[in-house]
Amino acid sequence: MILDTHPCAAFVDKHLAQLISRVLSIMPIADHLKNEKMITDEKYTHVHNEKIPAEKMRILCEALEAGGPKVKAEFYKILKKVEPYLVEDLEAKRLENISIGTFFQLKLEYSTGLLFATLQASTRL
Repeated sequence: MILDTHPCAAFVDKHLAQLISRVLSIMPIADHLKNEKMITDEKYTHVHNEKIPAEKMRILCEALEAGGPKVKAEFYKILKKVEPYLVEDLEAKRLENISIGTFFQLKLEYSTGLLFATLQASTRL
């Protein structure tokens, strides 16, 4: 999967599996996207008629993918309003260490949609 360049769209792409299994306020999000004409009436009806929450989210995610970065960004915006703790949990700081050669270590920190990089001298040879 190619990640969209918009930070909010990238968030949706990165956390898609978690969003499918953890989003609970699916219909308020779908209502908003339908009212903004970002998902079709047909997709909205499919989401509405599905009984299993994870399947509702899979259908909604198909619409997000079809709509592109703008729709994903709007999804992120409304998700942040209706399920702020989920967004905060997914945006929690994550550190990833990547060794560069034998002398330096690059630390990447992802927090609130921003990526920070720090280059440190490594004591490993």
